[in-house]
Amino acid sequence: MFLKWNKLVIFGLLAFLSSSRIMADEFEPGGVSFDFQKISDQRFKNKPKNIGENLVTNADFSMEKSEHLYGNWAGHTGVHLRDTVLGAKLRETIEGLVIYKIVDLPEGGRAAYIKKPLELENICAENTVSVSGKWAQLIKMPDTTGGCYSVNFKYKGAVFGKFYTSCYLIVTFRDNSGKTPTRGIGTGKPKIIKYSRPKQDWQTFTADFEIPVNTSWLELILRIDGTGEIYFSDVQLQKNIQDMPLSICLAPMSFMDNTFCLSQNDPAIMVFAWRRNLPKDKIELKQPVLYVELPESVQVKAARDGLKLISSEPKTVGGKAYKLHKIDLSSVRERPLQIEDYDTYLVHSLLVFTSDAPSTVLPNGFCWVSDGGKQLTNKESFQLKVIPQIKLSAKSDIFMNGFFTNGSYMNFSGTENKELLGRFIGNMGTAWIVLGKCDPEMMGVYRRNGIKIITPQLFLVANGYRIGPKNKPEYAQFKPLGKSKNANLINGTCPVAIYTESEYFKKSVLPYLESNLKGFDGLWANWEPYMFNGMGCFCDNCRDEFIKYSKLPPEEVKATWPNEMTIGKKYYDICTRFRSYQHALLVKTIDRAVNSVTTGKAGFIPGVAWCIMTDSKNGRAFCKEHDPLDYASSFKYINPWGPYSFWLSQKPYSYTKGFNLYTFVVAQKVREFTDKNFIGSDKPKLQALPHGIQGDFWVTQPESITMDIISFFLNRFDASTTYTFPRGYDNRYWAAQAEASRLIAEYEKYVFKGNCFDGFASLPVTPYPAPVKKVQQKFFPEMHPVDMLQATGFKLDGKYLAAVGNFWEKGDVFFKLSVKGLDKDIRYVLVQPDKKRYFAGEKSAYFTGDELEKGVLLHAGALRWVFFVIKPFKEKTDYGRKITLSDVTAAMERHLPEITKAADIEKKNDAAEEAENQKSELKPLSNGKLSCTPVNGNEGEQQLKFTSGDNELLLGLNGMCIKSWKINKNEFVFSDNGKLGLGLPAFWQPPAMIMAPYHVKKFETVGTGIMIVAERPVTVKESAPLEYITVRQKIGINSDCSAVRIETELLNTSSDETGPRDITVGFRYHNIPLWIGDGGSVVMKNNGKEFVFKRKFERILFAMPQAAASAEKIKKLFEVGNPEIGITEPEAVFVSKDNKTAVKMKLTPASAFAGFAVWDTPTLKSPTFEAFFTPVTIKSQQSAKFSMSLMQEN
Repeated sequence: MFLKWNKLVIFGLLAFLSSSRIMADEFEPGGVSFDFQKISDQRFKNKPKNIGENLVTNADFSMEKSEHLYGNWAGHTGVHLRDTVLGAKLRETIEGLVIYKIVDLPEGGRAAYIKKPLELENICAENTVSVSGKWAQLIKMPDTTGGCYSVNFKYKGAVFGKFYTSCYLIVTFRDNSGKTPTRGIGTGKPKIIKYSRPKQDWQTFTADFEIPVNTSWLELILRIDGTGEIYFSDVQLQKNIQDMPLSICLAPMSFMDNTFCLSQNDPAIMVFAWRRNLPKDKIELKQPVLYVELPESVQVKAARDGLKLISSEPKTVGGKAYKLHKIDLSSVRERPLQIEDYDTYLVHSLLVFTSDAPSTVLPNGFCWVSDGGKQLTNKESFQLKVIPQIKLSAKSDIFMNGFFTNGSYMNFSGTENKELLGRFIGNMGTAWIVLGKCDPEMMGVYRRNGIKIITPQLFLVANGYRIGPKNKPEYAQFKPLGKSKNANLINGTCPVAIYTESEYFKKSVLPYLESNLKGFDGLWANWEPYMFNGMGCFCDNCRDEFIKYSKLPPEEVKATWPNEMTIGKKYYDICTRFRSYQHALLVKTIDRAVNSVTTGKAGFIPGVAWCIMTDSKNGRAFCKEHDPLDYASSFKYINPWGPYSFWLSQKPYSYTKGFNLYTFVVAQKVREFTDKNFIGSDKPKLQALPHGIQGDFWVTQPESITMDIISFFLNRFDASTTYTFPRGYDNRYWAAQAEASRLIAEYEKYVFKGNCFDGFASLPVTPYPAPVKKVQQKFFPEMHPVDMLQATGFKLDGKYLAAVGNFWEKGDVFFKLSVKGLDKDIRYVLVQPDKKRYFAGEKSAYFTGDELEKGVLLHAGALRWVFFVIKPFKEKTDYGRKITLSDVTAAMERHLPEITKAADIEKKNDAAEEAENQKSELKPLSNGKLSCTPVNGNEGEQQLKFTSGDNELLLGLNGMCIKSWKINKNEFVFSDNGKLGLGLPAFWQPPAMIMAPYHVKKFETVGTGIMIVAERPVTVKESAPLEYITVRQKIGINSDCSAVRIETELLNTSSDETGPRDITVGFRYHNIPLWIGDGGSVVMKNNGKEFVFKRKFERILFAMPQAAASAEKIKKLFEVGNPEIGITEPEAVFVSKDNKTAVKMKLTPASAFAGFAVWDTPTLKSPTFEAFFTPVTIKSQQSAKFSMSLMQEN
């Protein structure tokens, strides 16, 4: 909702000058540094393998003109004679005869057209063959590395006349030394390639050629000499990417804008990552060397510890002074063989520095890897820029802002380098660092530069029970239920061995802590014990501890241990509480140990999922066996990490409206939970963990980091450590960290020393997006839509702080800030201290309390927090620059066109999402004794309830699967509170489950039963690789509700319009039959012989003979440790515990059926039993079909 103003004024220069006291950046629009959508579209648009991006602008001639000075098509006529006087005369005579047009084609699309009429022969005679007509485009090269390129285009036409007609492709190359692109120095001879004369039907011409190194500009010319007419369409110029053994990248910036920004007179950490492109046995690395070529003014101070900087040699590249830096990678040569993708942990980092001014234009940098003189990667280029030095005028005293390094890439040798880096980090306002090992010298540097707390993370203190070195004695080993490949379980330690401070604890765990924590202030640990849920420990010591805790008869416990402790069994609830009790004793023991070997300023800090530190029922369900309510009161800090705002940059980007709003809402929920459950000195301090970069380059915006840190700060978190940071981010991200520190230093006294004040309200005046309907819906399903413009406040000593957050990253907002609770007659001044300005009326320097209650027009940039202080007005006080209402109004009218445009796009996005999830029209239907009634399930899910006698089936549209099936009143399906079920269409390659609502296309009686057909297009948010797949489910239920047939069709909807593509999928049906968990069995066949499977609390694979290749992948995905069990029939029979009822499952097509995968943990009421199929490649506009039939047998 927004207020409408009476008139719109389009401001030009005069309007801008009329507000001359307002500088251009006074109302900066804000926004983000990177257009992730545009970057993603360019990187992931459909293209053949090993072919780069098309460098031709307007390749299909659909645009009238490029927005750049280059990239426009131009038609030109030339006369090419040695007799220049005759040539000039003929050129003047034929002026206007040759026709150049962009034309619409009858078959659709557009083309560039040239017509050279016969009249040319009358004027030029035999010289007609020297008269050219051409379409030409000047192209800016993305880098100067040169290489092999391909050009191709379509053409058709006709030739006529008595003289010969010739056609040429001509390409010229120049560097960037000229004042204009065409005045640069040629970098190589022009390529002149002849192509055949045009015919009536379209032909395609393709040519490969080398572009010389140092080429910055290329002119592409499509030329016809003589007479005739010709049409050109779909012009492509693309780099041929070689299949090199390895890839190297500037990580992660090459996946963003391929630019690394340094700041003047500051250090920066440049990171490179490599990846293997060939099978392991095809690569042998002996002494790989990383070559990094940088302009001379960009100094390389050091390579990280563990890598050797071999040399830095001066050289000249394209007339520019460079240095070629060689880094020995021998110490990590095994890494590409061990890791399937980019190695994002042991990255190759360089400490770099420049004193260049921000206005300096730096030439590109380059990187590649060679081994023994053989180049193993392509030579990659990246841009370099310089931004102003990052300076911070003040540091916070209370809130501790910092970062989490997660690796050794920031460790550099040399006292000078350490001082340079430490001073820079301190100048960013850093107060807390979480890191790996840190030598005493660097620790001292950090201390001297204001870092208050330094805590490491240790691999062998994590996730609840992964504690201490390996080679544990028998009594100290974690004894799980069943078998698992999970490394945490394999390396788990019995909690009793920890909290009783056993010999293992004293002689292994304590020495490990002492040797790794000396000089630190505590220990941060990733604390996600979910893999241990329901798994034990089930050793005799834990059993005896349970007897003491539960006060149950020892004989009873020993007789039922561990079976009656599992989910749904007799002692499950009390055993679950016992596990949390044990866990609390364990972490308190670790905390005491950590405090004994560190300064104790931070203690032991468990990093737990944020959802378990809220009142969310679904969130709290994760921590039944490790509840923070049982231990957090004993700790100084706890870290509820997340939520994370990021883009998985190795997959296409999908915009989420108000993504950073999730952080603010979660921070509120965590603070409310903490304040409610912990009082006074028992209340742990909260440390936040906003997203930096994780995984395989999960990247975020610099502004997102600032926004999230401040969201935690305003909810009175005590500290924040951006995770991971910087790990390759350039100095734009350091500037974002510093910006958060700057704002926090300015306003922290209000937040931590003042009281919360709820009298502020903010109302958008300019067009603004609708509230976000679903914020963390999984955890807060009942939450009402949340406004993207948030206001929060604090009161201190008669002064009021208003913090207004604009969580819309696409547009800025002008809003009215109103204040309730002020004295209406007192004069107040409204100040923005961090901008050194104040707001007032035209003829006064203040507002009354009454005026403030009515509201004051203010501004917030896109994805920005803005702060305002309201305090009693004092005469003769300098409050900074005065901003009047007319100033704000003028700025608003200036910004309004862009704001309106962005808001309209949001409306369209909302409408599209609404249509995507529209409700289906359902009505009661019956056929004989089978009846069907529409009902609502959990969270309003549309469902269909089928009934026939004692049989009842519930079909849910979310996932389009069976949520319940009662056969003779006996439930056959476990749906996990309506989320899952039976026959859920899913994928194992790529891994995905589409849980969104399907839209019903048909709902009718068929024979004696009922059939329903529903569809769901897979969106890029749900699975980027499966975009353009539509899942069609056809489900038939027979008359007595004793048989169901599910037919699934996967349609590849890609087309010429979207770019046709082949999509390879591995399909599966996700099933959870309850009978397996209730003590029933499954009967399968192998070579005609039946065998029976019963639950073992293990992950198992039953595989068909033809599924060998798929089986290995499935085993990895499902973490199956044991060899697969062979089956030879595409069917299974489920038998109830009492052996009175059976259901037969049959899969088709039998030739594609690969087997059944069982996923099981003791926390599940029943394991999954998933039917999976071998991968199939679906071509554009084609489909693949699968089916699963279920029938009651007795």
